[in-house]
Amino acid sequence: MKLKLINVLAIVGIALSSVTVNADDVVSSPVVSPVVLGNSNSFIPAKFTKEGKPMLTFTSFNRGNGTAEIKAVDASIESVADITVQPVANSMYEASAGQKWLNMHWEKVVRDTLNSDNIKEILEQKKYYVLAYYANYSEHSEGPVYGNEETSYEMLPSGTMVIKNFIYEVSNTGCWVEVTCSGKCDVDYTTEVFFENSEYNNSPVIGMPFIDYDQGSTSARNITLTQTLFNDDADFEYLCPIYGDAIINGSDPSYINYERLLDFGYFAYECGVYEKQITPGGIVGFSIKNQAGQDIQTVRFDNSYKATDLSFLSLIVIGGKTYLSCSVKGDDASYSLLYEINNTNSSVKQVGAFKTGVHPTLVSRGENVMVDFEDADNSQVSVAVTDLTGKVMYRKNVDPAAGSLAIPSETMAEGMNIVSVYGDNQLQNSTKIIVK
Repeated sequence: MKLKLINVLAIVGIALSSVTVNADDVVSSPVVSPVVLGNSNSFIPAKFTKEGKPMLTFTSFNRGNGTAEIKAVDASIESVADITVQPVANSMYEASAGQKWLNMHWEKVVRDTLNSDNIKEILEQKKYYVLAYYANYSEHSEGPVYGNEETSYEMLPSGTMVIKNFIYEVSNTGCWVEVTCSGKCDVDYTTEVFFENSEYNNSPVIGMPFIDYDQGSTSARNITLTQTLFNDDADFEYLCPIYGDAIINGSDPSYINYERLLDFGYFAYECGVYEKQITPGGIVGFSIKNQAGQDIQTVRFDNSYKATDLSFLSLIVIGGKTYLSCSVKGDDASYSLLYEINNTNSSVKQVGAFKTGVHPTLVSRGENVMVDFEDADNSQVSVAVTDLTGKVMYRKNVDPAAGSLAIPSETMAEGMNIVSVYGDNQLQNSTKIIVK
């Protein structure tokens, strides 16, 4: 029997159609539902519920605090479960932009008036060049600041480079002054933030498309909750992603020029605009959690495999066995990791890691999807394409010695398709392809 999806709006509509409403009556729905508009709806197949009846689930995601709310209802739209899933580590996206100042404090300052008639020779002799421009607020003067790479800077123990010597012209008067720091030089920082944003990009709940090869059916919606998939109790279970170390794009900028000379004892060293982003570092595994949010099992991928987004996982039934199929990347290649589920001891076990070559995963009409065969141990390879209803759109047996197979996108349904590769009658890869 193929899986059937229940349209909650249709159910509500049927219930409402039995209510007689007069013009003066206050209209109210006889159905009390926890359903919130805008949430993503999914389902729990009867195969994975305690009473053997399908359920609907509705999942909402709060980007501000990273939590997800999952509501499960039965066929009567009666609430069965209401679960709050906490955010997972390293899943927050952060961005900031602004200006950063290095403020220098000189303990002792020496100022010498220079002979303006010899200023050209002094500049050439000391190999001075224009370091930056400054504004002397007390004299309301502006002009270039000259310095030398070898003598004008000091490296502090902290690794910060600060200026300690320069010359400048006072208010375009022809009077030149050399300024030198002859004592201790301290620094502090001031940051002016233009933009800050912190939010969670992805839900802490993994949704799984369900592909039942035994029944020849595929779900049009993802599964977020199950009851008897991982064990046989009445509580619900769900999957959460595990993110690797965060990736930092951009960094504190290099200081580029002096903008202000407030007085001869305090300087502000202004940088340009900086941008910094911290993003999740890829999914490196998943955890199976019970209804209370406790870990039943934690699975981490081997060999530095990583998934790029939450659509990496599918639930597969074939030959009476149930598997989690994970599409990951590693070593500049794609792989399918298969985990067999044993619900008698609440565990999953990796049973295969197959190198895959199904690409691209997003195609337009007129383009081909390529399937590369890299496992020479198979005597024969079979490739099948199904749409979301489970209908077989394409099937072909291929000699793996051929190296690859081109599947025209015209043979596929618009939207999501599943490309399955079998080697010696065993499923080795299941890849989602989008045809636009």
